[in-house]
Amino acid sequence: MTDIKPISIPLSRTKIRELAAIFRKVTNTEKIFYFDVLSFLELGMMTIDNQFEYIYLPKNEMKGYYGKACPEEHKIYIHEDVYLGATKDIGRHRFTIMHEIAHYFLHKKENLVLARLSKDEKIPKYQDVEWQANTLAAEVLAYAPLIKNCTIKEIAHKCAVSYQVARIQLKSI
Repeated sequence: MTDIKPISIPLSRTKIRELAAIFRKVTNTEKIFYFDVLSFLELGMMTIDNQFEYIYLPKNEMKGYYGKACPEEHKIYIHEDVYLGATKDIGRHRFTIMHEIAHYFLHKKENLVLARLSKDEKIPKYQDVEWQANTLAAEVLAYAPLIKNCTIKEIAHKCAVSYQVARIQLKSI
């Protein structure tokens, strides 16, 4: 049995951290713990791509998905519950939206190949599209230069991320 999976151009955590720094600089949020992911989704994305639109859809239209990035269509689809959770600063939902934004920027067709893998083969994490999107989302939301002297609890609170994201980010510094 084989699976067809997307494989991205190689990106190390160091390279992704550099991209997060550029992202923070462009959004003028280098010194701010809390990254306003909803404002960026709703307003900031339009300044980068004037054709961009985000659409939040009810459960019955997002079967099995919390979010979906379609860069070639200039769209990000967000599950309604995720959007509403993000308005309440629920870390997991903020992360999901940033994860889809990361896919939007990192995973355009020209950066991907499809590969048929045997069930025993694994994509190296630095080429795994989900690892890359997770890593960029975490790096933007819990920005390394700001959190390096914080506790996990402080990171979770100040950056409005889950304890899991805070723990992973702190460990990666």
